[in-house]
Amino acid sequence: MSKATISDLLGTPGMFYRSVALERDARDPSAGRSFVMTPWLERGAVAILSGMRPGGTRRAWRMIGDFGVGKSALALAIVQALDPRVSTPEMPMRRLAETIGDPPRMFPLLVTGSREGLAAGLSAAIARTIETENLVPPQRAAKLAKIANPFDAITKLRDALRETGEFDGLLLVIDEMGKFLEAAGEHEGFDVFRLQSLAEGAARSGDAPLSVILILHKGFQSYAEDWRTARRSEWEKVAERFEEMVFDHPLSHTAALLSAALSVEEAAIPAKAQKAYSEAVERVRALGWLGPRSGKGTGGCWPIHPAAIPMMARFFASFGQNERSLFGFAASEEPNSLRAFAEETLAAGGLYGIRHFFDYIASSLGHRMTSRAGAGEWSRISAVLDRATDADAVESAVLKTIGILNLLDASDLPATWDGVCEALVPDFEIAEVEAALDRLIVGGLVFRRPGRVELRLWTSRRVDLSAIWSDAERELDARTVIEDLPRHLASLPVRPHVLARRHSVTTGTSRRFAVRCTHASALLGYGDHGNADGGIVAVLCGNAEDLRIARAWCAEVTSEDDAMIAIAVPPMADLGHAMVDLLRHRWVVSNASALQEDAHATAEIERSIGDLESRLVAAIETTLGLRGQAPVSPLDVFWKGEARLLDRPVHALVSTLCDRIYDQAPLVENEVINKQTLTSAGASARQRLIEKMFSDAHDPELGFAEGKYPPERALYLSLLRRGGLHRERAGSWTIAAPEHGEDTLRLAPALSAIHACLSGSEERVPVPAIYAALEARPFGVRPGLSPLLMAVTLVAAGHHVALFERGTYCPRIDGAAFMRILKSPEHFSLQLVALEGIRADVFRRLAELLDRHPEESGIRTVVDPLIRFGVDLPFHVQSTAAISAEARGVRGALAKASSPVDLVFIDLPVACGMEPFGHDARPDAGRVSEFVARLDAAITELRGCYPKLLQEMRQEVLETLGAKDRASLAERATSLTFRLTEQHLRTFALRLADGGLSEEKWIEALGGAILSKPPVRWLDHDVSTWRSRLADVASQFRRVEAAAFGKGETKRNAVRVSLTRIDGREHAVIVDIDDLSEHQSTVLGAIERMATEANLSLDTVAALLTLESMQKHKDVELGMFEAGREHG
Repeated sequence: MSKATISDLLGTPGMFYRSVALERDARDPSAGRSFVMTPWLERGAVAILSGMRPGGTRRAWRMIGDFGVGKSALALAIVQALDPRVSTPEMPMRRLAETIGDPPRMFPLLVTGSREGLAAGLSAAIARTIETENLVPPQRAAKLAKIANPFDAITKLRDALRETGEFDGLLLVIDEMGKFLEAAGEHEGFDVFRLQSLAEGAARSGDAPLSVILILHKGFQSYAEDWRTARRSEWEKVAERFEEMVFDHPLSHTAALLSAALSVEEAAIPAKAQKAYSEAVERVRALGWLGPRSGKGTGGCWPIHPAAIPMMARFFASFGQNERSLFGFAASEEPNSLRAFAEETLAAGGLYGIRHFFDYIASSLGHRMTSRAGAGEWSRISAVLDRATDADAVESAVLKTIGILNLLDASDLPATWDGVCEALVPDFEIAEVEAALDRLIVGGLVFRRPGRVELRLWTSRRVDLSAIWSDAERELDARTVIEDLPRHLASLPVRPHVLARRHSVTTGTSRRFAVRCTHASALLGYGDHGNADGGIVAVLCGNAEDLRIARAWCAEVTSEDDAMIAIAVPPMADLGHAMVDLLRHRWVVSNASALQEDAHATAEIERSIGDLESRLVAAIETTLGLRGQAPVSPLDVFWKGEARLLDRPVHALVSTLCDRIYDQAPLVENEVINKQTLTSAGASARQRLIEKMFSDAHDPELGFAEGKYPPERALYLSLLRRGGLHRERAGSWTIAAPEHGEDTLRLAPALSAIHACLSGSEERVPVPAIYAALEARPFGVRPGLSPLLMAVTLVAAGHHVALFERGTYCPRIDGAAFMRILKSPEHFSLQLVALEGIRADVFRRLAELLDRHPEESGIRTVVDPLIRFGVDLPFHVQSTAAISAEARGVRGALAKASSPVDLVFIDLPVACGMEPFGHDARPDAGRVSEFVARLDAAITELRGCYPKLLQEMRQEVLETLGAKDRASLAERATSLTFRLTEQHLRTFALRLADGGLSEEKWIEALGGAILSKPPVRWLDHDVSTWRSRLADVASQFRRVEAAAFGKGETKRNAVRVSLTRIDGREHAVIVDIDDLSEHQSTVLGAIERMATEANLSLDTVAALLTLESMQKHKDVELGMFEAGREHG
């Protein structure tokens, strides 16, 4: 056996999948039987399996880890262990499930990520399931196929499977979930919110278990790095609905898997080799490289040196695919590989160490190392080895060991002096290694990191970091820094917020407390917690006096604000030296100009700064319990002025406080709207939902088309329908506050707060003030939800509420008005109208006057029709003074109305000559009746003012033209219109002759024809002008009418000659001047010459002749009269 090689002791490794495909391997029981159950995997599997038992709630999980860490393998093992069609007792996971007890029979619904989107993937998986023969009854399968939304179909599928009696529930496993997240980032969709609902449904699935497992390579937030801030925040909140299992497993887990892969025949290992290996394990464990120094085990990976195990795990995690690559290495027979080493080495000949693995990387992976991340560091390491041409075997081994550790640059695997020595024992003696290290440091190939104990390979010949570090030590005295340690620690970037995890999950509202570190000398400058829901202030102390001051201050500041937590943190002296190193490194960056010439040296210092900052921040957060665990040592935390022991994670305390502080907050789980800032898609969905609330509240589905599922419908179902806001009452559908005992979403307190804001004062309440009341404690309503709750109030009791925009009353409250509120809430205010006492009597009588039903709504029942009446008054009525004083007062009150309460109970009574109706006035039926009668008279007068004007105009036209009715006027005008050429008179005649217009339109047309302005636009002086111009045009019309009148056909050139004396007597004749004879023309010429010679104008001659004709006509008429009298 002494001649046996290590290879002779290595067994054939069991079956390991290079890559698990869930959908392909789920029905292969051999995969489950070969599963390696490590203690770490067992703990995770117990948590998942326990959640599926009766009464369990932890049924939504996300497995996160890099490629090849075994996520899919674990999910596959759970799937097969719970699937009664595949499960066998030989499966380790099945045995574990039976040990836990009551393992449910779960049907696996398996989905693999793609770019088509989550909904499409679920639909395809459900379709394959219901198409499987003899799995689901045909009738149920047909119903399932008709469900368009796959998220809704999942629970229906679970119920159908339970009815078969073969399954107790459904296990949904989504592999490659990251592809769905990437697809969701490219297309604005709402799969994320349905995924949230799915997780919440799983937690509440009770005795019909529905479990969800998501498998991702990165955290949710990593997929959302390129998204908008608001949308990225949405995904982060959804992730909180899933329990997290991070595949950042301990080294013992990797060692157990590696041991199973090697299958070493341990009994055949030579005793000397076993002893040497055990001693090496203990020495490496003492370094802390194998986990806790007091731990045991990790000894089953012979012949791999124990120092190489964590190094290999870290290397393949950084430059490969974790365990998958590690198993590939264990099975590889390439040069310098483990199996090649085993073929050449006797069983007692040594261990495969870090230096051997360096050679494997150089020969088998070197080409990859120069073309990916870490290429620069690998090149520098190779450059150092190329320079070490005279190095002996020990020096070469030291350089390779330090080089690999530098390449990984892991804080838990530092290249310390002791670490390098132990990594090379037992192949070399410790004295040999230490001597080699001394020679390499003197030769400039290795140096110690400034301020630290680590060793690094050094390629620079231009910068002496040791000299620069000495300068930093002189400039920054360690004692001075440590004395002022709290101030320096307070400046470090600890996490800015703590999420109230449990509270956020149970209420649907994500609440965060702002975190701030300060120190005892800066307490006076502390401000509030900004936009956060609360604040945590940690006062870092340096000594007992600081601690005394901090405790007193913490008690005082928390007594003033119940959303404030204060912690007096005892001195953390153990962080002093790390803080000194950090400040010295920062000094080097700021003051060492030589670093600008060497990028490698600069990167080395910056790397050290990052490491130191991370260590200090982690130490502070761990001390305060900000890292998901209880503080290392219990702390006194102050709340409401009292100290209490903090012995749990801070997020748990914050959740408890949020439960108390926001005990009346709505329980709205839809994060499309229940958030601080809405996305553009979320804001649009909210606006469209509000519009439907105002327009379709009577519809059972709020106006949504059947089979359509827009985002606003999801809001409707999750908020209005589920919260009992939109419901059937007395045979009709309405929107109202939830009934007592049916407030499932706890919306009633917030709605009552809105009513309290409005009813607390008779004055107008600005909309931002209402929002502020909702956002304040104990409601804590998010700004995205507040407008929707206010819309519920306005729809439910809108007629009892008056809306004002920029101080002006808005008679109409609808979706369009609310859209303006959403855009500029600062321009709007609301006023609640209380109808009690005498005001109630006034309101009732006015409602009866306006033929309204007062029991249906509030004061807007009478205000809206009054305002519309005032707005619709014709311009003439709005401006005329030819009405009574009371009518003018009512008209002015309606025109200037700025408040419905003031209008009805103050302005209108004053306009009617009465005292206002105060809210505390005693009932007085007589006074109310008198007011209503006066208002009715004034309204009647205003309503009849314009028709009265038109009637007066009509009468004036008939009287002026001497007509008995419109028909006779039309007949007279029709006979003249074809003769008239003067445009104004012709227009007048045409309007008179138009028989197709109504009486009102006919008079308006006549008024417009005479004044060139419609009567509806007339002022009072226009009425006087109308009468004057009507007389003129009517006189002209009658003269033309007289000229055109005659027996038989009237000549074209006939004229009318009229003479009017000062005493009022008038004579008019129609003279036909057509076809004058030659003699008649000569006589006229002679008359004209004679008049000229006598210095007489032709007008004078015409007047004298006409006067003579008038006298003769009178004599003739007198003679005829006398003759007639004698005859009579």
